Amino acid sequence: MPPKIKITKEDILKITFQMTKEKGFDSINARSIADALGCSTQPIFRIYANMADLKQDLYEYINIYFENYLTSYKKDTKPFLTMGLAYIDFAKNERNLFRLLCLSDNLNMTSFAQLVSPSDHSFVMKDIPNDNKINEEKMQDLFMNIWLYTHGIATMLSTNQIDIPEDEIKKLLTNAFKAFSTL
Repeated sequence: MPPKIKITKEDILKITFQMTKEKGFDSINARSIADALGCSTQPIFRIYANMADLKQDLYEYINIYFENYLTSYKKDTKPFLTMGLAYIDFAKNERNLFRLLCLSDNLNMTSFAQLVSPSDHSFVMKDIPNDNKINEEKMQDLFMNIWLYTHGIATMLSTNQIDIPEDEIKKLLTNAFKAFSTL
């Protein structure tokens, strides 16, 4: 009878997630994962052909964590503002996860429009004042401009270049929203 499998894919992802959260993915290798699991590297390479495959699964694992982080973030009265604050908060408080998810070579895009689909951000679209009957294309442009602006702030915070209080971030996002709304 073959020995019982003790280390699962979920075990590997959980420990790699925790290690990435603490140290960043670049400092992780099969040996450090095996040491954290208390095993040899054999169980890791039984499940993954190489570290690139593990990184891809980890990326998806972190993406689920990120989506839960955004949806469970404290709600402001304005969904657009809440989304921006949650994204920036994630970058600030989960720096290593943000870097792997949003600042690595995992995104394969040919345009900024591919970053999010309309269904991904429909809950914030209701935040856009539509007194002038803004068409769908204009709303998409507004969303993308705000998203890029928000990503810039998040990137600056995640790379430790600045530390901005939340009230100032709210002001920046609100002013950007107003400015981009008039374009």
